[in-house]
Amino acid sequence: MRIISKDSVEIKTLDDYKSYAPPKEEYQWKKDHSAMEFAKKLVNGSFDQEVCSIIQDLNIIEGYPEKHSYFDEFGCPRNHDLACIAEINNEKIVICVEAKATENFGSNTVGKELDAARKKIEAGINTNIPKRISGICKLLWGNIELSTVSDIQYQLLHATAGTIAFAKETKVEKAIFLIYQLETDKTNDIMLNEHFEAAQSFVRLFGKELVKNILCPIKTIDNIELTFLYMQKKKDQEKI
Repeated sequence: MRIISKDSVEIKTLDDYKSYAPPKEEYQWKKDHSAMEFAKKLVNGSFDQEVCSIIQDLNIIEGYPEKHSYFDEFGCPRNHDLACIAEINNEKIVICVEAKATENFGSNTVGKELDAARKKIEAGINTNIPKRISGICKLLWGNIELSTVSDIQYQLLHATAGTIAFAKETKVEKAIFLIYQLETDKTNDIMLNEHFEAAQSFVRLFGKELVKNILCPIKTIDNIELTFLYMQKKKDQEKI
């Protein structure tokens, strides 16, 4: 897999990655944090190998770290940790990655985001969060009561919409949203279980059960064929 920055620079080393595809905040670039640990996996080729060991006949062609995908007119795009162009038996697909180490899926559930938005509206402050959430839910499930999704982590909703958007941007009909859980010296079983359960709760809204390292196809209202994959990989000792 070729790793290409936003400036069309090919990234080959960890120093390249830090220079051309750094995380949003400088403090995120540190040992045991997902930004650096995931970058290590990318530049040494182990991420590519691990994903291809799960998805049969997969060939990952290019990956774009910190890729933005706009899925509505209401503001911030999805910022993928990595968005990939790939092929399975010569059929083009996309893979969008959310890498995790100790970080969870954000502090806000959909319900908390809506509550905060209502308070802003009551205070006379304009916000499009309710419209954005309603739009994503309609894209994924059609008509669904927002109370049904209130306990879901908002980041998962946002990331899934971004994955579909990237597929449309690249004019393909199949997309994989990959949650890539790293184990580092800072992770523990409580964190790992919480992360998986958050993803599991989301997938259950589609009537499916998530199993680690197993593809989970889901059905949405949109025309994109969407699959979830939750990978949990043990800490390794490779050197960069």
